[in-house]
Amino acid sequence: MKRLPLLILVILSAVFLALLTPYVLEPELYTKENGSYTSYHSDPAIMSAYSYERSTDIQAMMQELLDAPQQIVLNIRIRDFEEAQREFEQYKERSEYFSNVVVNLDLSESAVGDFRRENRKNMEALERMINESVRFDEVNRLEIKYRDEENPALLYTVVLEGEAIQNTLKKTSTQFAGREPDLLAVSSELGLNTTQYQEAVDTMEAIVEEDRRAQQQREERQLPLPPASLSLSVSPGSGRYLDLLRVAGTYTYSSGEQVTLVLDSRDWQTVVPDEKGVFSTTLPIGRIREGQHVLFATTGTLYSNLATFSVIPTDTVLSFWIYQGSDHWDEVLLDGELFAGEIPVAAAPVRILVDDIEGAVVETDADGYYYGSVNLTKGNHTVQAVFDDPGFPLNPSESEVNQVDLAPSVPLLLAVGVGAGALLLASIGALWYVRKRSPPVLPEKAPARSGPLLPRTEPAPSGEVLPGAPSPVDTLIRYKELFAAGDWSGAALVLYRSVIDRFLPADTDTLTPREVASRVAGTPAGAAFGSFVTRYEEVRYGGMPLQPQDRLVSHWNEVLAAFEAGGGA
Repeated sequence: MKRLPLLILVILSAVFLALLTPYVLEPELYTKENGSYTSYHSDPAIMSAYSYERSTDIQAMMQELLDAPQQIVLNIRIRDFEEAQREFEQYKERSEYFSNVVVNLDLSESAVGDFRRENRKNMEALERMINESVRFDEVNRLEIKYRDEENPALLYTVVLEGEAIQNTLKKTSTQFAGREPDLLAVSSELGLNTTQYQEAVDTMEAIVEEDRRAQQQREERQLPLPPASLSLSVSPGSGRYLDLLRVAGTYTYSSGEQVTLVLDSRDWQTVVPDEKGVFSTTLPIGRIREGQHVLFATTGTLYSNLATFSVIPTDTVLSFWIYQGSDHWDEVLLDGELFAGEIPVAAAPVRILVDDIEGAVVETDADGYYYGSVNLTKGNHTVQAVFDDPGFPLNPSESEVNQVDLAPSVPLLLAVGVGAGALLLASIGALWYVRKRSPPVLPEKAPARSGPLLPRTEPAPSGEVLPGAPSPVDTLIRYKELFAAGDWSGAALVLYRSVIDRFLPADTDTLTPREVASRVAGTPAGAAFGSFVTRYEEVRYGGMPLQPQDRLVSHWNEVLAAFEAGGGA
């Protein structure tokens, strides 16, 4: 009956800690959305009608982001691409900072969150606009070069490449302008000035129109192709991702001379015609942009006719799964698959967006599978996978948006530690109290210890080995077996027990190794035994690994030599 209060105290403590644990892990009593999780608390920020969404700092950041595209597109229009890239990098940094603020203030589902999502789409469009404009400018320079060289074949490839780039610019501008109504509506709700943003939309449309006129003039200046003894054809004339096109041609006056195939103004492959002057190869449609492409053959002095083919884009499906990492609470593991119909897409970059900002880029393997991880801070986050590489003849695709709510593992460990500590202290206090009020109980006389390892009760004479102890050879054999098995703690124990069993009194079995070392310290074997015990405790209790030629064995040999020479206890 005297143990009953202790048992009741332990049970009540456990129940109390179990009820308290959810609030230790999530101490938040109210949020901005619902005011309070309980009926006993009120959020003073809600009561005072204070709103983060209309704070001066956030509004200033949004206005800065809304105005940023104007300067970027102006630099594109005057062909100052270095300055446009520099302005874009600053715009990107400010967008990432703004996104973090939105997440930290839990505004993702507000009008501010809508603005962040529209801003992310604009940022991607501006990046494409810069890259494609740089390519179009390069096409303009190539046209001048090939016209000076009077090379109609390469001029034709430049015309087709310029047309493909101009179509991409037009598509990007249309998407940018198409988001204008939604962004204007959100901006109006937030009280933002949209004048500079509307100017950016108009400037982008003007850039596309100027490029269209330049492309039209280029097509009108195209020189006719002269007949040649080198011919080329591509069949079929169109294909989709991973289709194989057959490229074949003839070189009438071939004498084993190599023929270079040029794809979109870049050397693609070298072939050697056979004795009849016929050559052929296959063109797999892999990482190549959608649209029209041109292919011709050349020997360096002769040029074939231009063979054109078109690449038709294919729809893609992007799957995405996330898991919380087992080792770190802030690590989120992710994987998924990218398919074009039933075909896996290999070597394709998949962007991982964290709170609408690119957090990582992973690449698919031969089976279309990708995996990776991102590190997140505590709080609510959105994670999404996006495939939108224009280098593939594949339509972009996005996964579903995954909501991630990360709470650190530190509070859980703290709760468990505090709970265990409280239970331990309560148990010790209750046990002390019960024993203090209980009458003293005389201990029973312990029976004499018996066992095969310590069959003696008297110390061994100096230098004498007591019977029943294992020989050093047997001890070393057992030590090596345990060492080979990776049981370093057990191997160290074998050496320690061999010393105790061979040379020391039986009562030392109840002492710690350090207490035994203190008892032996005054003997000639004391120094060697103390060194042995130090290394023994490192391995046995400290978890340190043994080495193939460990000093524990050296100290053990010294201890044996000292005891056998007459230095025992």
